Amino acid sequence: LNNLADLLSSKGDYDTAEPLYRRALEIWETALGPARPSTATSLNNLAGLFRDKGDYDAAEPLYQRALEIRETALGPTHPDTATSLNTLACLFRDKGDYDAAEPLYRRALEITETALGPTHPDTATSLNNLADLFLDKGDYDAAEPLYRRALEISETALGPTHPDTLVGLQNFAVFLRNAGRFLEALPVQKEACRRMEAKYGPDSIETAFGYSALGALYTRLHDRETSLQYLKKALDIRVRALGENAPEVQLIVDRIAEAEKLK
Repeated sequence: LNNLADLLSSKGDYDTAEPLYRRALEIWETALGPARPSTATSLNNLAGLFRDKGDYDAAEPLYQRALEIRETALGPTHPDTATSLNTLACLFRDKGDYDAAEPLYRRALEITETALGPTHPDTATSLNNLADLFLDKGDYDAAEPLYRRALEISETALGPTHPDTLVGLQNFAVFLRNAGRFLEALPVQKEACRRMEAKYGPDSIETAFGYSALGALYTRLHDRETSLQYLKKALDIRVRALGENAPEVQLIVDRIAEAEKLK
């Protein structure tokens, strides 16, 4: 049930996915009890659906209950407890409640560093999460060393073309762009695109994300022709994959309109 619901949710079919998640949760609660780790996983899945829908009020108590279960059943320093802390913190970040998110991210990072080690991929994920929060707050000085350390861990532990490494590289490029360091961001973003093309192919959704980010960067560098080249490549891929009305498509349309204003 969870696997089918995951598939439907990933396709945006939330109305069909929700009753499947609810049924799976009911089965786990009945068969194993309301305080078992498997029940916490089902709670997280249902909460994730509500978060994707933007229904934060429905998601929060589910995430909170999943965290309480894991803290009690597995302990406050278990890696799965860190996962629950991260997901709850991400929800608060989505809501713009940075003060609530930061201590949860910090505690999750402390757990992963202690339980799994300072060079474990999950530690890199926790570092990235905390860095993203500081980026949202505009605290670039706090974010940069976290992004750099996360990327170094991923490249060493997972390799240069692992999906998590590519996310870390893309995150660092976006950080540099948002910090106004466009010339520093350019080689990082180009490298991210090169690796995405090698990993996923030039017509993949993942590579389209890189093209869109590269086009946006060239807009900041006032290179109209190159910006439009990459943005139109990204638009073509996303329209074919997602349809003309997808939010991801509208984002690129907006970026193209911005680039076309350049002289």
